[in-house]
Amino acid sequence: MKLTPAQIALYIIFIILILLIGYYYSSINNTDGFQDSASPSSLYELQITNDLTTAGIKDVPTQNKIIEYLKNLNLILDKYKTLDVPITVNNNGNVCENWDMYANGKYEANNNNCIKIDGKGNPKCLDNNILTSCSNYYKDGEINKLSNINTKDILDSAKYNIIVEMTNINGDLTQKSNDINNILNELISKRNLENQQLYFIDYNNDNLDDKKKIFNKYNKEFEKTANDVNINTSQFKQFIASNESMNAQKDKYYNYIIWLIILLIFVGILNFFFSNIL
Repeated sequence: MKLTPAQIALYIIFIILILLIGYYYSSINNTDGFQDSASPSSLYELQITNDLTTAGIKDVPTQNKIIEYLKNLNLILDKYKTLDVPITVNNNGNVCENWDMYANGKYEANNNNCIKIDGKGNPKCLDNNILTSCSNYYKDGEINKLSNINTKDILDSAKYNIIVEMTNINGDLTQKSNDINNILNELISKRNLENQQLYFIDYNNDNLDDKKKIFNKYNKEFEKTANDVNINTSQFKQFIASNESMNAQKDKYYNYIIWLIILLIFVGILNFFFSNIL
């Protein structure tokens, strides 16, 4: 069947659309991949921030320094996340020879280690200048396990140690801060008491003359009052003595009068008696 120019043009447009759609989805996938690779880092930073806040480490600059330290540690660990464990014995049990100038010295830096030639196939090394496989040592997977380092455990351990140390430091700082506050409060209290005492001393010194005059005034008034009391007491004693003397005289006169009355009664009785006789 012969295609017309219009059909050929439609096929070309269709192919171009398919290519554009494929490129578009490829760009989206790459973008998603970038976001996915960035997202764990942000989540990890958020997790560290939450762990630090929960542990009582709420100072933002301190949190940022710890996060930056752990990020740098993670970058260093990522460089050694996968190690090439050197194997220097081939499948024949012979020690590998140095690569030296094999392939124009392309692998000289690997000494006599088993390597994947150009990153392909099984690891090999030289035996009598012949490539010999070292694959038997990789079959059980132990070498590959040794090649992988669990960086997450190292980071978690570092984060835990930092949090523990920072918590202890914060506790010590809080205790020291409380001690300093208590000392300052005691010093302020003693200083206030000293200022009060100094104020009263100055006040007393400034008013000492006035107080002395007042004291002398009160002392004179007290002496005058004491003298008046002494005088009144003396007069009262004299009055009592005089009163007692008068009472004694009254008693004496009273006795005289009684005896006189008795004498008169007796004389009257005698007079009456003798008058009847006569």
